[in-house]
Order: sequence, then C-alpha cells, then structure tokens
Amino acid sequence: MGDDAPNGCVRWWAEGGALASLMYYAGISGGEFLAGIVILVLSTVVFVAAFWPNRQYKDVERGTSPKPGRRSRIGRYRDGIPPVIAEPPSMTPAEAGFVALDCGPSDMTLATVVDLAARGYLYIVEYQELAIPRSTIVLVARKKPGPECDETERELLNLFQTPGAAEASAFVSARPFDARYFRSQLLGTGVAKLGAPTARASGLRRSISQRLGAFVFRRAVEDHEWFDRWHEAVVSAGALMLVGGAVAWVVAAIGWFAGCISHFWMIVFGVAALAGAATFAGTEGRSADGSAAHDQALGFRRFLVEGSQNADPRRLSGYAGWAVALDCVDEWAKSLDGLTDKGSVEEMAPWLTSTERSLASWSDVADVIRHFRARIHAEDSSDDSSDPLPPLREGWQGAPSSWPEDKARPGG
Repeated sequence: MGDDAPNGCVRWWAEGGALASLMYYAGISGGEFLAGIVILVLSTVVFVAAFWPNRQYKDVERGTSPKPGRRSRIGRYRDGIPPVIAEPPSMTPAEAGFVALDCGPSDMTLATVVDLAARGYLYIVEYQELAIPRSTIVLVARKKPGPECDETERELLNLFQTPGAAEASAFVSARPFDARYFRSQLLGTGVAKLGAPTARASGLRRSISQRLGAFVFRRAVEDHEWFDRWHEAVVSAGALMLVGGAVAWVVAAIGWFAGCISHFWMIVFGVAALAGAATFAGTEGRSADGSAAHDQALGFRRFLVEGSQNADPRRLSGYAGWAVALDCVDEWAKSLDGLTDKGSVEEMAPWLTSTERSLASWSDVADVIRHFRARIHAEDSSDDSSDPLPPLREGWQGAPSSWPEDKARPGG
C-alpha cells in the first residue's frame, strides 16, 4: 500500500489532476493559464538576459586587448582597480565618459566642447548679460575643424561656425544676444579680441546633446562593439514590462476587487513589473573589448586624479575635456594646483576667459566648468523639439541661425 500512494499521486498529476485543481483554485481557464505562463517565462528570460555578465580578456593585462592574430580566453568581468594610464585612450572624451561612467548626453556635449576649447578650436567666456541675474557661458568660434577632428567634433564645430545656429530659436526670441555689449565687456576687462561669439550655453539646442548622445551610443555598440547589440532590446523590453506590467496590475487589482478577474493575473503582472524594474539594475552587457576600453578610460582617470604629480603641467592642463567626461574636474584642478613648476592659468588655459572673476588658480577653472555644466541647456526655451537638428551623420553644416544679422557679429 505504501508504494501505491506515490504512484497514485504521479498518475493524478500526469492525468491533469494537479493542473485542473490549480486552475480551479485560481478561477481561470486553460487558455488563461497558458497565457499567464507565457508571460512569466518571457519575463524570466528578459530578467536573466539583463544580468548576463560583463566579460573581459583573461590572458592579458587589464585595459589591453590581445595582439592581432592572438586569441585570448574570455571570462566574467572582475571588479578591480585598473592600472594608471598616462596617455588618453584611443577614443573621444565623450566615448570615454560613456563606456566608463555611462555619462549622460549633456555631459558628452560639455566634455566635447571643453576638449575642443583646450585644443584651440573654441574660446569659453564666462560673461554677465544685461538684465540677467546670473552669469552665462558664451562660446566663441576660434577656427574651423581640422583633419584630426572626429565626426562628432567636426559637426559640432561646423554648427558653431554660424553665429546663433547652435541656439534654439525660442531662446533667441526670449533673450536676443547683444554682441556689441559682449565686446565692450571684454575690452573693459583688458581681454583682446577673441573672435565671433556663436552661442550661449543656457540656450544651446537640446537636440545637440540628444543627437550627439545617440551617435556615441551607436558607435560604441555598432562600430566599436563594446556592448552586446541585443542588450538595448533587453533594456527596452524591461521598460515595457515595468510600465505595462504596473498598469496591467492596477487594472487586474480593480477587476479582482470588482469580482470579475482572478487574482492569478495580479500575480502574473506583478511578477512582470518587478522583473522589468530589476532589469535597470542589471549589467551593461559589455563585451571583452568594451571592458578593455572601460579599464583604459578609468586608468586614465587615475592618472588625472592621483598619478599626475610629475606630469608636464602644460600637457596635463590640456586634458580639461577628459576631466569633465570622467567626472574628476576638481581632482584634476587640484593636481595642477599642486604642481610646483607650472605657468599661470592665463598662460596655460588661454581658451578660458571670465569677465566675472580672476582665474588665479585651477580651482577657479574648475568653478567655471561647474558653472558651465549647470547652465548647459538650462533654459526651458532651449527645447527645440519642434525643429530639432538632423541626425549627426546627416551633417549640421548650414543649419539656420535665429540671430539677426546685425547682432551676430560685433560691429555688424
């Protein structure tokens, strides 16, 4: 008899007794049960895919890739401290900020603009406009893009060649720019002629950062292959599960209280919403090459923060854009202020001018950069969603300007 009881349970389950009892208890039909199981299975698949581990090369030093023609084992990425790298990695500051710190689009734009200024393509001027309570940041075009500029830098500089083209039209209408007053303020502080002002940070078109961020993301995934291509789809599916699952759970809860829907659907949609929320805490889906780039960027960040005590001050001062991208502006400034054999800020950072303060130390430079970060796209009227720039690969040269011709250039 003892053997008959287990065999009876097996036959009962195999014949559908357990399944029928479960559906009866939940108050659902076979079709509803099957649909719920499909949703739960898909939620589990998305959840597991979101936590697919980052990878790294196992047989080479962190921050390096195997030599061409040599294969290396690939394993799970192990957290640790990458070695100090004293030279910028082979990527743009925006790409470094993205692969290392997942920086946002506006920080990518800020890092690119500051880097271009440090390389001699732009001037950055902290300036007090008439009847505006806080100072703003004005960008001045210095020269056209050179052959060493990459695609993002070239298109951004092309946009800046036309004064006012980088500003949203609604912002220009609300706050017309007075180039003559700007010039008089500079001359009043003893600053020589810089060039034609081209845009104010607070009114920069938001589509600049949106397009630049999308371009950097696509290049990281498709060109550099730093991230799994399917990972974006997983994140999108997770967001859909979170929003859709939460809405469906509320509807199911209302239906359950009304007595017309089984509590089974509250369980199903609750699990789907929780799985969707959990995907945002998953890994980045980084490939082994992506982890090498990640460690290179963080290794250079270590140089800016802690390994630059014996660096050439002039060379270190040129890494302002990298310090922005890697979120270490204060530490970079402290490294420069700590160097004993260095020139003045005015001599080493001719790309930065302020009519509001004396730039006596690199901590003052860090203050201006922080102010720049706070002011970029700051005005609501910088939203140009009604007339955005085209995708970056289509080119920004020739974008129209909303500045009146007689206001665009001093003396015009």
